[in-house]
Amino acid sequence: PDKRWKAYIKNSNVYVSPVDAPEKESVLSFDGSPGEYYAAGMSWSPDSKYLLANRIRPGGKRLLTLIESSPTDQLQPKLHTRDYLKPGDALNQKFPVLFHVAERKAFPVNPEMIANQYSLYGPHWNADSQSVLLEYNQRGHQNFHVIRIDTKTGVASAVIKEQSPTFFHYSGKKFLHYVQKSEEIIWMSERDGWNHLFLYDAKSGKVKNQITKGPWVVRKVVKVDEKNRRILFEG
Repeated sequence: PDKRWKAYIKNSNVYVSPVDAPEKESVLSFDGSPGEYYAAGMSWSPDSKYLLANRIRPGGKRLLTLIESSPTDQLQPKLHTRDYLKPGDALNQKFPVLFHVAERKAFPVNPEMIANQYSLYGPHWNADSQSVLLEYNQRGHQNFHVIRIDTKTGVASAVIKEQSPTFFHYSGKKFLHYVQKSEEIIWMSERDGWNHLFLYDAKSGKVKNQITKGPWVVRKVVKVDEKNRRILFEG
């Protein structure tokens, strides 16, 4: 963001170099390899002091065969193939690492906190670069956690934990809004039997209060007015 540094991938690892002196490059990671490589989708903190990158362990590949029985341009059937992983096949796994660029320090997230992941969303940076949030969806969709990484210490903790014996509706009923100045999270959950909004302390992970409550559901958050601390929603 301050236009002083450039980050890039080289030999499966993370490198940085000054924009005005690209020959003075430095390597930030040493654990990347062709079988477990760092991806180019990196993210700088707003103050340009930290860099978040993901080391990727590639999943499996499975070719699914389909038969088009009645094609429009010929009488005989057609054979089609596409990539399609099945239950039990290995998925791509991301291992986030926070780098302190000036000190050349690396803080990897504990892999046990993000084990058997279906997906890892984010990052959501704090405006003061004090923390960054990730959304971890475990395979099976019964555990969905919001993980906070403290940039000063590199310590990661799960500040929100959604657990369900059936299914966490991550694709339609998930809402996260990071109130950055006050380090709070507005979160949507069905934990009381209805779909409602909760206010979390982003540092401690404690619920400060339940914003909406009752025998009805929040359908959609239209707008969060942080200045006046009001929410416009459909219910």
